[in-house]
Amino acid sequence: MIYLDYNSTTPTALEVIDDVSNCMKEFYTNPASISHFEGIKAYNKLNECREIVAQFIGGEKEYLYFNSGASEANNTVFKSIADYYSKLDKIHIITSQIEHKCILSVCSYLERFDNVEISYIPVDSSGVICLNALKNEIKPHTKLISIMAANNETGVLQPLKEVSKIAHEHNILFHTDAAQIIGKIPFSIASIDADFVSISAHKFYGPNGVGAIYCKHPEILSAYPLIFGGGQEYGVRSGTVNVAGISGMAKAAELCSAGYIEKSINQMEQMKQNFIDNLLSATKYVTINGDRYNSLPNTINLSFLGVKNSTIQKKLKMKLALSSASACSSHEQKPSHVLTAMGLNDDIIQGAIRLSFGQNTSPEELEQAGKLLLNTAERLRG
Repeated sequence: MIYLDYNSTTPTALEVIDDVSNCMKEFYTNPASISHFEGIKAYNKLNECREIVAQFIGGEKEYLYFNSGASEANNTVFKSIADYYSKLDKIHIITSQIEHKCILSVCSYLERFDNVEISYIPVDSSGVICLNALKNEIKPHTKLISIMAANNETGVLQPLKEVSKIAHEHNILFHTDAAQIIGKIPFSIASIDADFVSISAHKFYGPNGVGAIYCKHPEILSAYPLIFGGGQEYGVRSGTVNVAGISGMAKAAELCSAGYIEKSINQMEQMKQNFIDNLLSATKYVTINGDRYNSLPNTINLSFLGVKNSTIQKKLKMKLALSSASACSSHEQKPSHVLTAMGLNDDIIQGAIRLSFGQNTSPEELEQAGKLLLNTAERLRG
Protein backbone atom coordinates (compact mmCIF):
# COMPACT_ATOMS: atom_id res chain seq x y z
CA MET A 1 0.00 0.00 0.00
CA ILE A 2 1.31 3.42 -1.00
CA TYR A 3 0.00 6.05 1.40
CA LEU A 4 -0.90 9.29 -0.40
CA ASP A 5 -3.40 10.82 2.02
CA TYR A 6 -1.10 13.01 4.14
CA ASN A 7 -3.46 15.98 3.97
CA SER A 8 -5.98 13.87 5.83
CA THR A 9 -3.53 12.64 8.47
CA THR A 10 0.21 12.26 8.47
CA PRO A 11 1.72 9.05 9.86
CA THR A 12 2.70 9.68 13.47
CA ALA A 13 6.48 9.94 13.70
CA LEU A 14 8.14 7.16 15.69
CA GLU A 15 9.87 9.75 17.85
CA VAL A 16 6.45 11.21 18.66
CA ILE A 17 5.04 7.82 19.62
CA ASP A 18 7.97 7.25 21.98
CA ASP A 19 7.57 10.72 23.45
CA VAL A 20 3.85 10.27 24.11
CA SER A 21 4.45 6.90 25.74
CA ASN A 22 7.18 8.26 27.99
CA CYS A 23 5.10 11.30 28.88
CA MET A 24 2.17 9.13 29.95
CA LYS A 25 4.50 7.35 32.35
CA GLU A 26 6.33 10.37 33.73
CA PHE A 27 3.77 13.21 33.56
CA TYR A 28 0.53 11.37 34.27
CA THR A 29 -0.84 13.92 36.74
CA ASN A 30 -3.40 16.62 36.03
CA PRO A 31 -1.37 19.80 35.40
CA ALA A 32 -4.05 21.79 37.22
CA SER A 33 -3.18 19.94 40.45
CA ILE A 34 -0.33 22.23 41.45
CA SER A 35 -0.80 21.56 45.17
CA HIS A 36 1.74 18.73 44.93
CA PHE A 37 5.02 18.00 43.20
CA GLU A 38 3.69 15.64 40.51
CA GLY A 39 1.12 18.22 39.45
CA ILE A 40 3.79 20.91 39.31
CA LYS A 41 5.90 18.63 37.10
CA ALA A 42 3.02 18.21 34.66
CA TYR A 43 2.29 21.94 34.75
CA ASN A 44 5.91 22.78 33.92
CA LYS A 45 5.92 20.18 31.14
CA LEU A 46 2.82 21.77 29.65
CA ASN A 47 4.41 25.21 29.61
CA GLU A 48 7.59 23.81 28.10
CA CYS A 49 5.51 22.35 25.26
CA ARG A 50 3.66 25.63 24.87
CA GLU A 51 6.94 27.44 24.29
CA ILE A 52 8.17 24.88 21.75
CA VAL A 53 4.98 24.96 19.67
CA ALA A 54 4.71 28.75 19.81
CA GLN A 55 8.27 29.11 18.61
CA PHE A 56 7.61 26.62 15.81
CA ILE A 57 4.75 28.72 14.41
CA GLY A 58 6.48 32.05 14.97
CA GLY A 59 4.29 33.25 17.81
CA GLU A 60 4.39 34.06 21.50
CA LYS A 61 3.65 31.37 24.06
CA GLU A 62 1.30 33.65 26.02
CA TYR A 63 -1.16 33.51 23.14
CA LEU A 64 -1.14 29.75 22.54
CA TYR A 65 -3.95 27.60 23.96
CA PHE A 66 -4.13 23.85 23.52
CA ASN A 67 -7.30 22.02 22.44
CA SER A 68 -8.37 19.03 20.34
CA GLY A 69 -7.42 20.51 16.97
CA ALA A 70 -8.28 22.94 14.20
CA SER A 71 -11.98 22.04 13.93
CA GLU A 72 -12.50 22.95 17.57
CA ALA A 73 -10.37 26.08 17.17
CA ASN A 74 -12.36 27.23 14.13
CA ASN A 75 -15.67 26.68 15.89
CA THR A 76 -14.37 28.51 18.96
CA VAL A 77 -13.33 31.61 17.02
CA PHE A 78 -16.57 31.95 15.08
CA LYS A 79 -18.98 31.23 17.93
CA SER A 80 -17.08 33.25 20.51
CA ILE A 81 -16.87 36.31 18.29
CA ALA A 82 -20.56 36.05 17.41
CA ASP A 83 -21.43 35.84 21.10
CA TYR A 84 -19.02 38.62 22.07
CA TYR A 85 -20.66 41.07 19.66
CA SER A 86 -24.18 39.67 20.10
CA LYS A 87 -25.52 42.91 21.59
CA LEU A 88 -24.93 44.71 18.31
CA ASP A 89 -27.79 45.03 15.84
CA LYS A 90 -25.71 43.31 13.16
CA ILE A 91 -22.54 41.21 13.10
CA HIS A 92 -20.88 40.59 9.77
CA ILE A 93 -18.30 37.86 9.11
CA ILE A 94 -16.41 37.31 5.86
CA THR A 95 -14.99 33.97 4.80
CA SER A 96 -14.46 32.17 1.49
CA GLN A 97 -16.39 29.60 -0.51
CA ILE A 98 -13.55 27.06 -0.27
CA GLU A 99 -13.07 26.85 3.50
CA HIS A 100 -12.98 23.57 5.38
CA LYS A 101 -16.37 22.05 6.13
CA CYS A 102 -16.09 22.86 9.83
CA ILE A 103 -16.03 26.59 9.05
CA LEU A 104 -18.81 26.41 6.48
CA SER A 105 -20.90 24.40 8.95
CA VAL A 106 -20.45 26.78 11.87
CA CYS A 107 -21.27 29.66 9.51
CA SER A 108 -24.47 27.90 8.50
CA TYR A 109 -25.30 27.54 12.20
CA LEU A 110 -24.65 31.22 12.94
CA GLU A 111 -26.81 32.32 10.01
CA ARG A 112 -29.82 31.04 11.95
CA PHE A 113 -29.54 34.13 14.13
CA ASP A 114 -31.14 37.29 12.80
CA ASN A 115 -28.24 39.56 13.71
CA VAL A 116 -25.48 37.47 12.08
CA GLU A 117 -24.60 37.95 8.43
CA ILE A 118 -22.00 35.86 6.57
CA SER A 119 -20.38 36.71 3.24
CA TYR A 120 -18.61 34.03 1.20
CA ILE A 121 -16.10 35.51 -1.21
CA PRO A 122 -15.38 33.69 -4.48
CA VAL A 123 -12.14 32.27 -5.86
CA ASP A 124 -10.71 32.34 -9.36
CA SER A 125 -10.27 29.26 -11.56
CA SER A 126 -6.92 28.49 -9.94
CA GLY A 127 -8.45 28.46 -6.45
CA VAL A 128 -7.14 31.79 -5.11
CA ILE A 129 -9.52 34.15 -3.33
CA CYS A 130 -10.49 37.40 -5.05
CA LEU A 131 -9.06 40.29 -3.01
CA ASN A 132 -11.24 42.88 -4.75
CA ALA A 133 -14.32 40.88 -3.80
CA LEU A 134 -13.06 40.77 -0.23
CA LYS A 135 -12.65 44.55 -0.12
CA ASN A 136 -16.10 45.07 -1.62
CA GLU A 137 -17.74 42.88 1.05
CA ILE A 138 -16.44 44.89 4.01
CA LYS A 139 -19.18 46.68 5.97
CA PRO A 140 -19.20 48.96 9.01
CA HIS A 141 -20.28 46.02 11.18
CA THR A 142 -17.75 43.49 9.83
CA LYS A 143 -16.03 41.95 12.85
CA LEU A 144 -14.07 39.00 11.42
CA ILE A 145 -12.34 37.93 8.22
CA SER A 146 -11.39 34.24 8.07
CA ILE A 147 -9.36 32.83 5.17
CA MET A 148 -7.58 29.49 5.19
CA ALA A 149 -3.82 29.40 4.64
CA ALA A 150 -3.77 26.48 2.21
CA ASN A 151 -6.69 24.57 0.79
CA ASN A 152 -6.97 20.97 1.94
CA GLU A 153 -8.15 19.65 -1.44
CA THR A 154 -6.00 21.56 -3.94
CA GLY A 155 -3.14 22.74 -1.73
CA VAL A 156 -3.50 26.23 -3.23
CA LEU A 157 -1.95 28.95 -1.06
CA GLN A 158 -3.91 32.05 -0.15
CA PRO A 159 -2.53 35.64 0.08
CA LEU A 160 -2.63 35.86 3.87
CA LYS A 161 -0.43 38.95 4.20
CA GLU A 162 -2.69 40.91 1.87
CA VAL A 163 -5.82 39.69 3.63
CA SER A 164 -4.38 40.60 7.03
CA LYS A 165 -3.49 44.07 5.82
CA ILE A 166 -6.98 44.64 4.46
CA ALA A 167 -8.56 43.42 7.70
CA HIS A 168 -6.45 45.53 10.02
CA GLU A 169 -6.80 48.64 7.87
CA HIS A 170 -10.51 48.40 8.68
CA ASN A 171 -10.02 47.38 12.34
CA ILE A 172 -11.35 43.89 11.62
CA LEU A 173 -10.11 40.75 13.35
CA PHE A 174 -8.28 38.27 11.10
CA HIS A 175 -8.34 34.48 11.49
CA THR A 176 -6.72 31.79 9.42
CA ASP A 177 -7.13 28.02 9.49
CA ALA A 178 -3.48 27.01 9.12
CA ALA A 179 -3.97 23.28 9.65
CA GLN A 180 -2.76 22.30 6.17
CA ILE A 181 0.22 24.61 5.82
CA ILE A 182 2.05 24.03 9.09
CA GLY A 183 4.76 21.41 8.79
CA LYS A 184 4.74 21.47 4.99
CA ILE A 185 6.30 24.88 4.32
CA PRO A 186 7.67 27.55 6.68
CA PHE A 187 4.90 29.45 8.43
CA SER A 188 5.12 32.42 10.80
CA ILE A 189 2.27 34.07 12.62
CA ALA A 190 4.40 37.18 13.04
CA SER A 191 4.76 37.56 9.27
CA ILE A 192 1.01 37.53 8.63
CA ASP A 193 -0.04 39.37 11.80
CA ALA A 194 -3.05 37.12 12.45
CA ASP A 195 -5.33 37.59 15.45
CA PHE A 196 -6.39 33.93 15.51
CA VAL A 197 -4.73 30.82 14.03
CA SER A 198 -6.00 27.23 14.12
CA ILE A 199 -3.64 24.24 14.02
CA SER A 200 -3.76 20.43 14.30
CA ALA A 201 -0.87 18.19 15.37
CA HIS A 202 -1.90 15.26 13.16
CA LYS A 203 -1.19 17.31 10.05
CA PHE A 204 2.54 17.46 10.88
CA TYR A 205 3.36 13.97 12.17
CA GLY A 206 1.90 14.51 15.64
CA PRO A 207 -0.91 12.65 17.44
CA ASN A 208 -4.56 12.77 16.41
CA GLY A 209 -6.99 14.71 18.56
CA VAL A 210 -4.68 17.48 19.75
CA GLY A 211 -4.01 20.97 18.44
CA ALA A 212 -4.11 24.59 19.44
CA ILE A 213 -5.59 27.98 18.87
CA TYR A 214 -3.33 31.00 18.72
CA CYS A 215 -5.28 33.95 20.04
CA LYS A 216 -4.16 37.54 20.54
CA HIS A 217 -7.52 38.41 22.10
CA PRO A 218 -8.09 35.86 24.87
CA GLU A 219 -10.61 38.18 26.52
CA ILE A 220 -13.03 37.36 23.67
CA LEU A 221 -12.65 33.59 23.89
CA SER A 222 -12.58 33.40 27.69
CA ALA A 223 -15.70 35.55 28.00
CA TYR A 224 -17.64 33.27 25.65
CA PRO A 225 -15.83 29.91 25.51
CA LEU A 226 -16.96 27.01 23.37
CA ILE A 227 -16.55 24.62 26.31
CA PHE A 228 -17.50 25.53 29.88
CA GLY A 229 -15.86 23.85 32.82
CA GLY A 230 -12.90 24.25 35.13
CA GLY A 231 -11.34 27.14 33.25
CA GLN A 232 -8.26 25.30 32.04
CA GLU A 233 -6.02 26.94 29.44
CA TYR A 234 -6.56 30.31 31.13
CA GLY A 235 -10.30 30.12 30.65
CA VAL A 236 -10.11 29.76 26.88
CA ARG A 237 -10.63 25.98 26.75
CA SER A 238 -11.94 24.02 29.72
CA GLY A 239 -11.33 20.31 30.21
CA THR A 240 -8.45 18.32 31.66
CA VAL A 241 -5.43 19.02 29.49
CA ASN A 242 -4.01 16.18 27.38
CA VAL A 243 -0.38 16.54 28.46
CA ALA A 244 0.85 13.43 26.65
CA GLY A 245 -0.79 14.43 23.38
CA ILE A 246 0.53 17.98 23.71
CA SER A 247 4.01 16.61 24.41
CA GLY A 248 3.74 14.60 21.20
CA MET A 249 2.68 17.73 19.37
CA ALA A 250 5.72 19.58 20.69
CA LYS A 251 8.00 16.72 19.64
CA ALA A 252 6.50 16.82 16.14
CA ALA A 253 7.10 20.58 16.06
CA GLU A 254 10.74 19.99 16.95
CA LEU A 255 11.07 17.42 14.17
CA CYS A 256 9.51 19.81 11.67
CA SER A 257 12.00 22.55 12.43
CA ALA A 258 12.44 25.25 9.81
CA GLY A 259 15.66 23.67 8.51
CA TYR A 260 14.05 20.25 8.21
CA ILE A 261 11.11 21.68 6.28
CA GLU A 262 13.40 23.62 3.96
CA LYS A 263 15.24 20.41 3.06
CA SER A 264 12.04 18.53 2.25
CA ILE A 265 10.36 21.34 0.30
CA ASN A 266 12.70 21.14 -2.68
CA GLN A 267 12.55 17.35 -2.83
CA MET A 268 8.74 17.21 -2.59
CA GLU A 269 8.32 20.05 -5.07
CA GLN A 270 10.54 18.21 -7.55
CA MET A 271 8.62 14.98 -7.02
CA LYS A 272 5.33 16.81 -7.52
CA GLN A 273 6.35 18.57 -10.74
CA ASN A 274 7.90 15.40 -12.18
CA PHE A 275 4.71 13.48 -11.43
CA ILE A 276 2.55 16.11 -13.13
CA ASP A 277 4.86 16.42 -16.17
CA ASN A 278 4.97 12.64 -16.66
CA LEU A 279 1.20 12.35 -16.41
CA LEU A 280 0.49 15.24 -18.79
CA SER A 281 2.90 13.80 -21.36
CA ALA A 282 1.35 10.33 -21.08
CA THR A 283 -2.29 11.24 -21.71
CA LYS A 284 -4.47 14.07 -22.90
CA TYR A 285 -7.31 12.89 -20.66
CA VAL A 286 -6.02 14.41 -17.43
CA THR A 287 -6.27 17.89 -15.96
CA ILE A 288 -4.53 19.47 -12.97
CA ASN A 289 -6.94 21.28 -10.70
CA GLY A 290 -5.60 24.42 -9.05
CA ASP A 291 -2.32 26.26 -9.47
CA ARG A 292 0.41 23.60 -9.61
CA TYR A 293 3.05 26.13 -8.50
CA ASN A 294 1.26 28.40 -6.01
CA SER A 295 0.38 25.44 -3.82
CA LEU A 296 1.73 23.08 -1.20
CA PRO A 297 4.68 21.04 -2.50
CA ASN A 298 3.05 17.78 -1.39
CA THR A 299 -0.43 18.18 -2.89
CA ILE A 300 -1.75 17.27 -6.34
CA ASN A 301 -5.40 17.48 -7.35
CA LEU A 302 -6.11 15.94 -10.74
CA SER A 303 -8.97 14.59 -12.81
CA PHE A 304 -9.06 11.76 -15.32
CA LEU A 305 -11.65 12.89 -17.82
CA GLY A 306 -14.47 10.47 -18.48
CA VAL A 307 -13.70 8.36 -15.40
CA LYS A 308 -15.32 8.84 -12.01
CA ASN A 309 -13.01 9.17 -9.03
CA SER A 310 -15.10 6.72 -7.00
CA THR A 311 -14.53 4.01 -9.60
CA ILE A 312 -10.76 4.55 -9.65
CA GLN A 313 -10.64 4.50 -5.86
CA LYS A 314 -12.56 1.21 -5.69
CA LYS A 315 -10.17 -0.38 -8.15
CA LEU A 316 -7.07 0.79 -6.30
CA LYS A 317 -8.17 0.79 -2.67
CA MET A 318 -5.82 -2.07 -1.79
CA LYS A 319 -2.86 -0.45 -3.55
CA LEU A 320 -3.19 3.32 -3.09
CA ALA A 321 -4.46 5.37 -0.17
CA LEU A 322 -5.76 8.59 -1.66
CA SER A 323 -8.79 10.84 -1.49
CA SER A 324 -11.39 12.42 -3.72
CA ALA A 325 -12.12 15.26 -1.28
CA SER A 326 -11.59 16.32 2.31
CA ALA A 327 -11.41 13.25 4.54
CA CYS A 328 -14.01 14.89 6.77
CA SER A 329 -16.61 14.80 3.98
CA SER A 330 -15.45 12.14 1.49
CA HIS A 331 -17.88 9.58 2.94
CA GLU A 332 -20.77 11.82 1.86
CA GLN A 333 -19.96 11.30 -1.85
CA LYS A 334 -20.94 14.87 -2.65
CA PRO A 335 -19.28 16.97 -5.37
CA SER A 336 -16.34 18.98 -4.09
CA HIS A 337 -17.47 22.44 -2.97
CA VAL A 338 -13.91 23.64 -3.58
CA LEU A 339 -13.76 22.61 -7.23
CA THR A 340 -17.32 23.82 -7.73
CA ALA A 341 -16.34 27.26 -6.40
CA MET A 342 -13.44 27.27 -8.88
CA GLY A 343 -15.98 26.97 -11.70
CA LEU A 344 -14.81 23.58 -12.96
CA ASN A 345 -17.22 21.46 -15.01
CA ASP A 346 -18.96 18.33 -13.77
CA ASP A 347 -16.70 15.96 -15.69
CA ILE A 348 -13.61 17.37 -13.98
CA ILE A 349 -15.27 17.45 -10.54
CA GLN A 350 -16.55 13.87 -10.82
CA GLY A 351 -13.08 12.68 -11.79
CA ALA A 352 -11.09 14.63 -9.19
CA ILE A 353 -8.56 12.82 -7.03
CA ARG A 354 -6.26 14.26 -4.38
CA LEU A 355 -2.78 12.88 -3.85
CA SER A 356 -0.89 14.19 -0.84
CA PHE A 357 2.47 12.81 0.18
CA GLY A 358 5.14 13.54 2.76
CA GLN A 359 8.44 12.80 4.45
CA ASN A 360 8.06 9.03 4.14
CA THR A 361 7.13 8.99 0.45
CA SER A 362 9.87 8.02 -1.98
CA PRO A 363 10.12 9.25 -5.59
CA GLU A 364 9.77 5.63 -6.70
CA GLU A 365 6.49 5.23 -4.79
CA LEU A 366 5.03 8.38 -6.33
CA GLU A 367 6.12 7.26 -9.79
CA GLN A 368 4.53 3.85 -9.23
CA ALA A 369 1.31 5.52 -8.05
CA GLY A 370 1.21 7.56 -11.24
CA LYS A 371 1.50 4.43 -13.38
CA LEU A 372 -1.22 2.66 -11.41
CA LEU A 373 -3.58 5.62 -11.74
CA LEU A 374 -2.89 6.09 -15.43
CA ASN A 375 -3.27 2.39 -16.33
CA THR A 376 -6.45 2.07 -14.28
CA ALA A 377 -7.99 5.19 -15.81
CA GLU A 378 -7.13 4.06 -19.33
CA ARG A 379 -8.72 0.62 -18.76
CA LEU A 380 -11.87 2.15 -17.32
CA ARG A 381 -12.16 4.59 -20.19
CA GLY A 382 -11.99 1.67 -22.60
